[in-house]
Amino acid sequence: MNETNELAEARALFDDPPAPTPEVIAAARARLTEGDPVRSHRTRRLRVERRTAWLTTFALGLAGTVTAAAVTIAMVDHRGVREPHGHPSARALLLAAAQRAEAASPATGRYWHLTIRGDELIQVGKPGHATYQVYAPTRSEIWMSADGHGPTWEKSQDLGAKPATKADWDTWRDEGAPTTFRGTDTGDEISSKPGRSHIDRIKPGYEDLFGQRLTPQDVQALPADPGRLKMTLTRLIRRQSSRVTDEQLFTWSSTVLSYSPASPKVRAATYRMLAGLPGVKKLGTVTDQAGRTGTAVTINAGIDDQASTYGTRLIIDPSTGRALATETVMTGEGGSAPGTAGLEQVAMSNVILRTGWTNKAPSGR
Repeated sequence: MNETNELAEARALFDDPPAPTPEVIAAARARLTEGDPVRSHRTRRLRVERRTAWLTTFALGLAGTVTAAAVTIAMVDHRGVREPHGHPSARALLLAAAQRAEAASPATGRYWHLTIRGDELIQVGKPGHATYQVYAPTRSEIWMSADGHGPTWEKSQDLGAKPATKADWDTWRDEGAPTTFRGTDTGDEISSKPGRSHIDRIKPGYEDLFGQRLTPQDVQALPADPGRLKMTLTRLIRRQSSRVTDEQLFTWSSTVLSYSPASPKVRAATYRMLAGLPGVKKLGTVTDQAGRTGTAVTINAGIDDQASTYGTRLIIDPSTGRALATETVMTGEGGSAPGTAGLEQVAMSNVILRTGWTNKAPSGR
């Protein structure tokens, strides 16, 4: 099937995804229990940086206090663990997004400006009392100098944690409706009230993106050809890992699409590169943590120490080709112990509220 025909299919591809098959989950568990060591680029600790919203992708070198982790996911090699049937619809959706992204007009400015909301699902409760879940949201706004050397600022705020589901609200009321929560993992105190916003001057550049410090100019110089871009990302990822998986490429590609000042042509190349990854599946229409609807694609992220499986997904606005959010979602519930996330529940997310170039520095700096 050629690209034109696949693009024509894109609008008819919003049905629900199939549930993970028992074979997929069993294979993942087997690889873990047989003692196969984790060979991916890192063991991912699902944490939230309280003063930054770059939760699952890369760090800007910002200071922050780490709260309780939702789960620990050991990244598993995807060979032999994929769904038996491919979903060409994911390819069509990504190619359509590439067309829209490429049609955007290039822009410039003194600062790359981002506003991001991060949400983490955290299990809370006092010792000897009932446990329940809360979402702990943060909001971060970044002004990064275009040359990667000038002043860069971050404005951040904790937005106040709230029970995650109706059942969690009921438990919260039974526990006396506390205004602060205590994480069961670390004992950290989490407030239900919004904190004060503050602005700090921070170190410019992408400190840990692909294992090296990159400036916005470096990101803009990424190849605009899908094949060359994949080779470049693979080479950069190998600085952190001796082995590159589809999940790693999916994660770093989501980084480029969601947070970086990549040009329209590089964004288009990134979508086309993702369209060529066999592990990427489509989910159809979903709603992000900000209440916006978009089209999601996903890839298996691995299993945790409770034998639950997780997926990493990228939510796209199909009308513009812009990335709306990245999320980590439980796709298969393990049975060895109660976990923080429930089946199909978002364990962690980053919602991209605004990205673009500006000449205006933040006020109050």
